Amino acid sequence: MFTPMHLGIAAGLIVIFSILEYLLTRRAGWLGLVLPLVVTVMGILVERLMLFLLVPLVLFFLIGLRANALRRKRSRLSKKARS
Repeated sequence: MFTPMHLGIAAGLIVIFSILEYLLTRRAGWLGLVLPLVVTVMGILVERLMLFLLVPLVLFFLIGLRANALRRKRSRLSKKARS
């Protein structure tokens, strides 16, 4: 999880980059300040979602590898028994 220091650094960077973006796009008005915040938050949420989905994917892949290895082992043993 995040420590308070991580959250503080992230918040500071978000504010700094949002202010810089606002100053660079002053004509956009409030959108120049809000849009970078929205994009940053959406990026964080998508990253968390992808990490959340990656764990079951890796687990199912490992389970599939194990099942395939057991199936091959059984087929080899049955071929030896027939011979």
